[in-house]
Amino acid sequence: MRGRAICNQKGRFLLEVATVIPQEVRSPIVHRLTDELNRIARFGANITDAHTCAVFVPAGLMRNSAQGDSTSAGGLVLAGSHSLANDLMLGCEVPLHTGLIGWVATHGRSIHVAPFEHESRVLGMYSQSHDLKSFIGVPITLGGSDDRCAATGVITCDSKKSFAFSKLQGKWLEDLAQQAATTLSLLLDAGGAGSAHSCWETFRSKAGELASALGADSIDVLRVRLSNFPHIEACLGPSAGYDLFEQFLRLVQQSLPPHFPLFQAPAGDLIIVLDNMMTQFHETRILALAKHLCPPGLTLELEFSRSRRAGKGRSLEGMIRETAEAFDTAPRGEVREHRIA
Repeated sequence: MRGRAICNQKGRFLLEVATVIPQEVRSPIVHRLTDELNRIARFGANITDAHTCAVFVPAGLMRNSAQGDSTSAGGLVLAGSHSLANDLMLGCEVPLHTGLIGWVATHGRSIHVAPFEHESRVLGMYSQSHDLKSFIGVPITLGGSDDRCAATGVITCDSKKSFAFSKLQGKWLEDLAQQAATTLSLLLDAGGAGSAHSCWETFRSKAGELASALGADSIDVLRVRLSNFPHIEACLGPSAGYDLFEQFLRLVQQSLPPHFPLFQAPAGDLIIVLDNMMTQFHETRILALAKHLCPPGLTLELEFSRSRRAGKGRSLEGMIRETAEAFDTAPRGEVREHRIA
């Protein structure tokens, strides 16, 4: 399952796209994270007698982006769970700014809904309807101590029983959220989950795993270039200009599902390997991120080039080389695209 549109019975309360991460493309550190967060979720389910306990983390953290802005674009990945349901969409991603789970992450505050009167699929993690009676979500604060610079995950519990979660259970979940934050920090610091600054071999290995999982004909290589950075540096100064580029890079990382590898080339180009059904979607999202970051009076001018459709005998390196050559050889409007955020 590549994606699923989820809405309530009236079709108006929520529309979410859930992206399931194939098991084959998860790196060893992501396996370790999943194991630890599953253990935390089991403990959470036991102390609250929950139907489901789920642990969501920012997608950027799965790429070792622990210092991203909690209000930035990107989703929350279901990274750990313990459930009595058999239709939980493991590895799904829910929007950051939509729904109950997104609200907890965006505002960094707990929420307790009892009675729970919504269709259960609005939570974004169930594919079928469940008769839930109560729901609680607690933020997992990650990253720096400054809330403006900290990412936020969410630990949730729901129940089919008629009573609400108690204040003591809520306090236990808050303590568990702190434990989850510590576990994530230690594991990411120790092993890293892949970032734009990771080594070329790691990037190539993850891209190969994605090609094996989806099929060579189903992947795309997208190259993104910030073409007017010298002008931005001249206007803002080196420090502010570099900070702006680093912030843009972080937001791009967080906007990508963790199984789409990203590499920052020495010249600054961003090279992304992704499902070719999602290329246009992510290109549009990257443009929106750049527009969001633009200071008054400045624009971030982005250029995109993408490889031709993969085929038999075509290597990943050949596809990447095509995106580089496109900037120098292709007429505008063909392989190369020049767009201003």
